[in-house]
Amino acid sequence: MVTECLTRGGLETRLLTQARELERKGREVFFATSSREVPSAFRDFAAHIITGLPIDGAASAYQCARAAELLAETIRTRDISIVHGHPFASLVPAAIAAALTERPLTITAHGPESFLGGNNFDAALYDAVLPYAASIRLVCAAGRSTTTTA
Repeated sequence: MVTECLTRGGLETRLLTQARELERKGREVFFATSSREVPSAFRDFAAHIITGLPIDGAASAYQCARAAELLAETIRTRDISIVHGHPFASLVPAAIAAALTERPLTITAHGPESFLGGNNFDAALYDAVLPYAASIRLVCAAGRSTTTTA
C-alpha cells in the first residue's frame, strides 16, 4: 500500500481495515508513505514499512520519479504482487512503480479530495494513473461523481 499519510483519521482507519483483511487472508502487507511517524497499529503487523518518501503534494517531479524507482526496487526485491495506491499525490509514484514492475495497480479513492494533488497532478492522474489502474475502489458516493465527470 502506497499512501501519502498513515496518520490521517479516516484514511488511517481505512488502511488498517484493508490491511487487516489482507493479512487475515494470508497476505503480507507492505506500506510506503511520506509519513515519518508510524502508528503502532501498522508496525504490529506490517511485513515492511518505508517512511519519509517524497510522495506528497510538496514533492517535485524529480522527487516523485526517484521515489517511484525506490518503490519499484522494493516491489521487485520483496516480490510484491499488487500495488495499492491511496490518496493523494502518492497515487502518481504508486502508478509509476506498478508500471515499472509490470504489477497491477489498484486504487482506493476516499472522496473528491483523493483527486487533488500537487503540481501537474491532474494531468498525471487523469491521463496516466486512472487509465492504468486495474481497479478503482470508491469509498463514498461523492468520489463516484468526481470520477465520472473528469
